Amino acid sequence: MADLSESKIRVSKEELITLLKRGKIAEFNEVRPSENFDLSTIDLGELNLSGVNFREAELWGSSLFKVDLSEADLYEACLSGVYLRESCMREADLCGADLTGADFQGVDLSGAMLSGVNFTGANFTEVNLDDAVFEEDSLCKANLYNVRGLKDCQKALLSSYIMRSWESESD
Repeated sequence: MADLSESKIRVSKEELITLLKRGKIAEFNEVRPSENFDLSTIDLGELNLSGVNFREAELWGSSLFKVDLSEADLYEACLSGVYLRESCMREADLCGADLTGADFQGVDLSGAMLSGVNFTGANFTEVNLDDAVFEEDSLCKANLYNVRGLKDCQKALLSSYIMRSWESESD
């Protein structure tokens, strides 16, 4: 592989995927494009990607089943339709990400940063949101069956927001 020194080098999608699959997260973070890069529709299931930098990455339609994404940077990433079941995303930064239709069933999002995220149609069945930071209205169009970690005040705010939305639609 090419020199990973200070100057950014162009690395193919296949080379980036190989680095991830070999667990070379620091090298991946060093050579990845600095903005908008396409890793869509790939299978990274059951890998340890803790600390990976997927900032502004296109990951739509990918499989991230049982992946460790703890402390990952997913700021403004496109994760639309991504399969994340049973993954660990503790303390991940997902601010501004597009998670439309993503499947989060059984995911641990404790301590994650979730402000400004689009969760429309996302499946949050049995998700752990302990200490997660998010705006209550961003969850209003997600499936929240058996979600853990919502504080009573968050539940009340979410319920009132959903009720207001429903009432305004029926007017």
